[in-house]
Amino acid sequence: MSTNMTRWKFWRIDAAGAAVCLALSLALYLGAIRPLIRNHDDFVDQKAQLDEQRTRLDEMNLTLKAYRGQYETAQRELAQGALRLESTSNVNRRLADISALAVSCNLKINEIQPGRAVPTPHYQTVPIHLAGNGTYRTCTAFLHKLRKSFPDTSISLLELAGNPSDPSGMGTFRLDLQWHASPELSTATR
Repeated sequence: MSTNMTRWKFWRIDAAGAAVCLALSLALYLGAIRPLIRNHDDFVDQKAQLDEQRTRLDEMNLTLKAYRGQYETAQRELAQGALRLESTSNVNRRLADISALAVSCNLKINEIQPGRAVPTPHYQTVPIHLAGNGTYRTCTAFLHKLRKSFPDTSISLLELAGNPSDPSGMGTFRLDLQWHASPELSTATR
């Protein structure tokens, strides 16, 4: 009975010690271990975000490198094949060249007339009206050669009209061309 009594006598002390150990363990967990776990979880999340951002940065660097290569290639091609615009003072020569091209394509020119130059910041546009007769085939051949021979000239209007009763296939055409010429130099830069 005495050992039973001894055990019974100290149960309060054992319970108090267990309570103190439990309180200290809880305080240690809440004060030190739990914040460490949170910090570790935050660290893992931030590391994953950093890895993702590094991957995106690497992809963007590769894309930038590819775009730089394309830009340099375009710059080289532009420098090699740069279109040199002529001065509007050469308008009579331009009209003669277009007329000669049309005649070489078997077109009959009835009218060729330049308009007033329209200035823009980087070039001038000179409208050229062209009218005459030819077949569909000769007109398309002319347009093809015009594009190759005069890359600075665009077509703003194309009208072809034929006569179904004409066995020769001759028709009329009307073209409005836009010749892009060099900008007029201001008096300050002359």
